[in-house]
Amino acid sequence: VVNPKIRYYGEVNPRLNDNLQGMNQILLRTALGYNLRKNLAFFQGYAYIGNLVPTYIYENRIYQQLGYGHVIKKRLQVLHRVRNEQRLFSNRDGVSNRMRYMLRLAYPLRSTSFYLVASDELFINVNSLKGGPTAGIDQNRLYAGLGRQINEHMRAEVGYQLQYVNRDDPFDDRAAHVLMTQMFLNF
Repeated sequence: VVNPKIRYYGEVNPRLNDNLQGMNQILLRTALGYNLRKNLAFFQGYAYIGNLVPTYIYENRIYQQLGYGHVIKKRLQVLHRVRNEQRLFSNRDGVSNRMRYMLRLAYPLRSTSFYLVASDELFINVNSLKGGPTAGIDQNRLYAGLGRQINEHMRAEVGYQLQYVNRDDPFDDRAAHVLMTQMFLNF
């Protein structure tokens, strides 16, 4: 480690379509971070999103993120994350700005390497883009799951996510029920 205050983040997120017949989206995210204090970190990053089905629309995102974590009563781990995204779409002119806030709670189960986890993330479009996202609430993701700390550098989670997606026409709003499996590596 050259500087313990500098951090790197990388994510590969393949997403399967509703009928589980294949991948319909790939998300690749990377960031460089700096620990401002013990529990406070700032990240500057880039994400590539490829929507493969039904149309091929690609999105590039530049984002800034601030994360703050703390522990309540020596057990309940709390994480607040604010992310500001500048979204550029392959088939639209201009930049869509979106803010995201996530609250994540993790509670370790006594005498085991398992923990309970819950989170809620709200997405708000700051501006409207012609033919693209409209200003206002974009979506909300509510998640609950079970995690396991496998070793010092690896943990895994499985859980349920309810994803509410807000559209211009209230009759087009939708809810997606998602089984999420995640693996986290920390080096």
